[in-house]
Amino acid sequence: MNRIKLAFGIYNSQPVGSTNDQLETVYKNSYRSFLKLLYAFPKVKAAVFYSGVVLEWFEDKHPEIFLIINEMIKRHQIELIGGPYYNPVLSVIPNKDRISQIEYLTTYIRKHFGKRPRGCWIPEKIWEPNLSSSIKNSGMEYTFLDDTVFKNAGINGDDLNKVYITEDQGKYIHVFPIDKGFSEDFTDPELIVNSLLKLLENGNSEVCTMMIDGNSRITADSCSKGGWFEKFFELLTENARRIQTINPGRYIRTLGAVGKVYFPCTAEEGYFKQNFTKYSESNLIYSKMIYINNLASQVKRDKIRKKNAREEIMKSQCNAPYWHNELPGIYDNNLRKAAYTHLINAEKSTREKGIFHTSLSNHDFDFDGGDEYIYQGQYINAYVHKKGGVLFELDYLVNSWNYLDTMSRYRESYHRPEHEKNGFDWYSRNAFIDHFIEDECSIKDFASMNYRELGTFVNTEYTLTDLDRDRKTLDLKAKGSVTVDRISNNLQILKTYDFKKNSIQVEYKINNISGNDIETNFASEINFSLNKTSNNLIIKTGNADNQIEIERKYFKADDISEITIHEEKKKVTMSVSGSDNFSLWEFPVETITKRLEKIEAIYQSTCFLLRWPIKIKPDKTWTTSVTVKLEKK
Repeated sequence: MNRIKLAFGIYNSQPVGSTNDQLETVYKNSYRSFLKLLYAFPKVKAAVFYSGVVLEWFEDKHPEIFLIINEMIKRHQIELIGGPYYNPVLSVIPNKDRISQIEYLTTYIRKHFGKRPRGCWIPEKIWEPNLSSSIKNSGMEYTFLDDTVFKNAGINGDDLNKVYITEDQGKYIHVFPIDKGFSEDFTDPELIVNSLLKLLENGNSEVCTMMIDGNSRITADSCSKGGWFEKFFELLTENARRIQTINPGRYIRTLGAVGKVYFPCTAEEGYFKQNFTKYSESNLIYSKMIYINNLASQVKRDKIRKKNAREEIMKSQCNAPYWHNELPGIYDNNLRKAAYTHLINAEKSTREKGIFHTSLSNHDFDFDGGDEYIYQGQYINAYVHKKGGVLFELDYLVNSWNYLDTMSRYRESYHRPEHEKNGFDWYSRNAFIDHFIEDECSIKDFASMNYRELGTFVNTEYTLTDLDRDRKTLDLKAKGSVTVDRISNNLQILKTYDFKKNSIQVEYKINNISGNDIETNFASEINFSLNKTSNNLIIKTGNADNQIEIERKYFKADDISEITIHEEKKKVTMSVSGSDNFSLWEFPVETITKRLEKIEAIYQSTCFLLRWPIKIKPDKTWTTSVTVKLEKK
């Protein structure tokens, strides 16, 4: 008797940087509930994917789950699917890392469950044609893609109930078409079963594939008594003579000749890397990952250091902080921090004790066709960009924290008119951004980007005039203008970066090259991505020191010589001091971001704007300097 075959399964992953509380919540609501119910229906076979983060957490917090999984493997009820361990977008990472990620999870599954997986889950189902060879070279034989991808490749109708092969460089894998309607439209389970039976009645005895997102689609209610999944499993059991649930790996071993299909890219942008042009912050994490990858490849004769660096790099490749979809992704401060922490740890592993020396070098870090300038020290890393002459990365190696891991407020399609008051940024939230601001501008105007920029230096291209590798100094220069009383006046700014053991001094020389007196307000904007809680801000004025909490919306003060930020959680003290007293504006930068169907404000960084009134006569120069220092408490 012919039976329609159903490849049924679930996929579950959590990003690197997830907290124990977050994992415990999804475990109780989804993972435990589903496995407990599936165990009670031994005739229902399922393919199951867990990312390495989830499996590690099971092993540490709920090892009893491994006993249940092993029991269902022994009775051939479930087939564990492999894939990349830390859930990266495979097309983004180097080919050798694709193989390493997949083999890392394969080794883990084989060690703990005694079976070598043959199927490969593709994170976020983001496909690009060159993945076939990488997946095959990792020992994998099949994967899954949405049926919409098959349709885009010209497969329609009953042909969507077949498994196909796809190839790259002579290496092919089998691909199961996921029925998106069955997998995402949770209506009456009887409708799904009736649809399967109708396929059989029409003479179709091939395979239908149903893969469900365990994180968002499976809940405690849906797995409860009388819930959706119990009804579904009961119907599958009742109709087992006509509907056969299968293990995909065993099924493809029985296949004869199948058709070959070349699938198009599946990312909404065409290529996933288009996200890097949309969000400069995504590009910086990607660039850092590639940069540290190259450093790790240069480690010789020390397998332990190289292995440690490679593992940290793989953790940083988790896809979540590289883009924004229905979850905050790149907007999630904690996930970005996790990626940077692992990359900084990887870099520290590449350094050989007693041999590493501080350096200042030029390198096209972000792949924009021009050099950036990288200071690598014993305690800090500092990266400078010619666009705006800004500092765009500041790593404190002692606690593996990038204090310039900030996020701009991008305008998104889901923003509503009431979100305008929060402000949208037209430049990246870096450090030492050069502003000229009119007297009438208020702190609220500036915070919401509802102000007029008088100068042209924020995004202008600075040019290199000197890079002293011995003294660790960097001179950048730019010509532009500032508008005063509706008159455009030419200025030249020389910025000198002086890198020390745990501090950076930036000297400004602003030269009036117009024929007019210039009287305006110059400001240097510094954004720090801090721990949101347990921070104190101490300001030094001409009279006394004042301590305040960094928890209010806006703060401003005049006649300040130094700002000191105590990060209690990280036990780090940061100070910002000036050679000349300044006025301070300070406020938090928050993004209005969508998480599934909910809109929320997410803290990204704290903005410190140092302001000076300046008067410069023709051919004269105004000079000041600002120093940022980091120390362990």
